[in-house]
Amino acid sequence: MPEPQWHLAAAPAVYMATRRARGDVDPATVAAASVLIDADHCCDMAYYRLTGDRYRQLVPLHSWELVALLLLIPSRRFRSVGAGFLVHHVLDLVFGGYGFKELSLAYRAYKRFRTGWLGDWVQWPHGPRGKWQLLYSETRQDRDESGVTS
Repeated sequence: MPEPQWHLAAAPAVYMATRRARGDVDPATVAAASVLIDADHCCDMAYYRLTGDRYRQLVPLHSWELVALLLLIPSRRFRSVGAGFLVHHVLDLVFGGYGFKELSLAYRAYKRFRTGWLGDWVQWPHGPRGKWQLLYSETRQDRDESGVTS
């Protein structure tokens, strides 16, 4: 579930690590992209508001395929954004409880985007915790109890 506060907290470390690595990417862009990718959760919020369907996860930017494409484009800016997205995906994979295939756009499309249950955060700012809903989300177990198989 979207928890941008953890990605925001990691952004300074991402910036410093990227700067220290001295690769062909812009550290500020990498750090910003690693946080701003979560803006695509607004697609899920809008979809929920329009349909009331909590069982589809759209998140179009959360995609290994997009990361690969961005990293292959011969532009420092695009590679920097791709590196930021990659950092975000790795953090989601290691700490966010997502599976590798859940971060694949092709897999989600194959499953008709029915790859999980959207928690109460989609009701933001009207969820049970109001405007603070974005700071918290349910656990992976809560998402799995929806009965949607991956």
